[in-house]
Amino acid sequence: MKVLNTLTILKTEVTTSYETPVCPKGLHEFTYELDGFEGELVCHIEVEPAIEGARETGTGLQLEPDYDTNIIVFAVYHRGVEFTATLSEEQLDEIANAFSEDWLQNDLSWDDAYCTDY
Repeated sequence: MKVLNTLTILKTEVTTSYETPVCPKGLHEFTYELDGFEGELVCHIEVEPAIEGARETGTGLQLEPDYDTNIIVFAVYHRGVEFTATLSEEQLDEIANAFSEDWLQNDLSWDDAYCTDY
């Protein structure tokens, strides 16, 4: 008699360490506490700095449009799990506004939390 199937015991480790992925190069890492979540959220944020459009020399006539700083919440992690798609636009805006206010209050340059590893 041949044994076709053997019983295999799978061992799994239960871990309580929640590791957020390394912040991708070019993004900023920001921690934030959002209502309804226990503990901090780790956010990876993209910042497009303000751009002043070209002006005509002498007259100052605007030739190109000006663009404001644009802050994009790239990813949000809670206990190591990415769940950006489940957040509402209002929650994402709240995180982006908090990031912007934090930078303004601390008078930091946009490069200060820039992730260079990955």
